[in-house]
Amino acid sequence: LFERETTDCENLPETHQYIKAVRSFITLSFPGRILMGVINQQPLGIQKYFAEGNELHLNLNTPLTARIFTALAEQDGFILKRFLDTLPVPPKDCQWVNPLLGSEGLPVDLISPDHYDLLNQFYGQVTQTPDGPRIYRRLTSLFKNDQRRLRLLQALVFSIPGTPGIFYGDEIGLGERPDLGGRKGLLTPMQWIESKTAGFSAADPVHFYTPLVDNPDLDWRTINVIEQESNPASLLYFMRDLIRTRRDHPELVWGKLDWVETDNTAVVAFIRQLDERRLFAIYNLSDRTSGARIPREIRQAHRLDLLGGYLRLQPDLTNLTLKPY
Repeated sequence: LFERETTDCENLPETHQYIKAVRSFITLSFPGRILMGVINQQPLGIQKYFAEGNELHLNLNTPLTARIFTALAEQDGFILKRFLDTLPVPPKDCQWVNPLLGSEGLPVDLISPDHYDLLNQFYGQVTQTPDGPRIYRRLTSLFKNDQRRLRLLQALVFSIPGTPGIFYGDEIGLGERPDLGGRKGLLTPMQWIESKTAGFSAADPVHFYTPLVDNPDLDWRTINVIEQESNPASLLYFMRDLIRTRRDHPELVWGKLDWVETDNTAVVAFIRQLDERRLFAIYNLSDRTSGARIPREIRQAHRLDLLGGYLRLQPDLTNLTLKPY
């Protein structure tokens, strides 16, 4: 917001003073509204924009995205665990927003050189921009519409501390236009129905701000809202289940996170607890069937599978076998 010679212009006092003034104006004039920031820094730098709860209400947890994708590429849950354990706790009435991908793509300038090379190898060519290096891809294209990985990642961000962030179209698996380059290729029209305009507008598609997705595996004929609304096995149904589950379980919103040791680095498991409410979550980051050791107290407690048929715990079995992703 402000520039000062001989500085990198990050975290300037005048910037924070201005945000405090805007926050005060919003609170007095527009109660119930929020301020959210997109700040491409490490968590300790972003934390400063919460201040003492009197600057931004929400901050996008931009460094998290690269850690999640690195953990999935290396099939190593410790990468995610280490990051979340060092994430600063926001002040009262403030929160982190946990994104997967958005209009700015995947930032890769806040990770180690080794992880930078890994993400470049696994997920696509890095593009240099004035705001730093990015990989401009949509989730569905990135994972070749692999529903296992798409659902794994969405369920993960819905269950860790923070507010899940959904980029428009990710709820149905919207594709991209890589030929447009950069962020513009990610901002394709929403695909509502199976028609030549995808139900996005009554205008001729040649006049759209960006053209429709033209990949036959991801275009409006294959992926659209109307088709998925009539299919209980669709990604849209799954996303609605996640939203409903989070709303019904306050421990996912306000509860503390306790890690569960599984004796398998590819398996991430934890408990979210709020007062007497406890929710057990477990994820296999591997492309192979993986075994996970489950503590007795978790095996013996009554468990209800909230996502319908994905997991069954048997009290007499020490090890749980998880399918890929």
